[in-house]
Amino acid sequence: MSSETLSKFHDYCTLKRLSESTLIYYDTVLNYFLAFSGKDLFDVEVSDVIDYQLHLSNRNLSPATVRNYLLGLKVIFRYYGRLDMVEAIVLPKQSKKVVKLYTDDEIKSMFEALQTYRNQSIFLLMFDCGLRRSEVINLSTKSVDFIQRQIIVSGKGDKQRIVKIGNALYSCLLECYSLSNKYLLRTKQGGQLTPSAIYKVFANIKNKTGIHVTPHLLRHNYATRYVIHFLENPQYNVDIFQLQLLLGHESLETTKRYIHIAQELLAVKHGFSLFDCYCS
Repeated sequence: MSSETLSKFHDYCTLKRLSESTLIYYDTVLNYFLAFSGKDLFDVEVSDVIDYQLHLSNRNLSPATVRNYLLGLKVIFRYYGRLDMVEAIVLPKQSKKVVKLYTDDEIKSMFEALQTYRNQSIFLLMFDCGLRRSEVINLSTKSVDFIQRQIIVSGKGDKQRIVKIGNALYSCLLECYSLSNKYLLRTKQGGQLTPSAIYKVFANIKNKTGIHVTPHLLRHNYATRYVIHFLENPQYNVDIFQLQLLLGHESLETTKRYIHIAQELLAVKHGFSLFDCYCS
């Protein structure tokens, strides 16, 4: 595949305001497929795509990993008009996994394990505001309004949304806020946060508390707890549409996943033993 042809796809991604990490993802899945086929993108046939899918399935990869490889290819093939290839790609069903919902004590333990206001801010931005790792990294100093107690977040596709600053986060941000710096949260050298710096924060939590935690798990906990809260407290008049806005989801279907998760957790919480009630 010529660099000129690939450049056109990059231009398309740029026009869609996709992130640099998304571009790297597309390059990775495309290069892996082309290396397997040994052909140029415009020379591959449906049989090559089928062989590639069989190759992935034989590698004992998780369904989620296989989907990641194939979803990127579908986007690329669709862009170049190879609809025969798009139709030939069969995405495996994702297995349903119960994602960890942390207890109040676990949340407090993880927060208290962090010794700096910067690290506590990182934790709260994900758990208390539902921000993605990339969104935390790119937060600018100008995005914070301490008077209104809110932050303007630039999410995927450069779409902006507003999130509320809670009392604990407000206190932490005040301590590490600096008008002289472009970025809200910084490395020790004063530069922009990196994925590696955030990884070290969560590794530190694991070392001190024994609790496995990631940015995605904190965001998941934020969303699930939000749904549980409005299901148990309908008087607050909040709904799934508000959560969609707070999470920055483009599709409501993505947000609706959390309704099912929350309902399942509530069913367990309020469940009872038939044997204990009637047979013991």
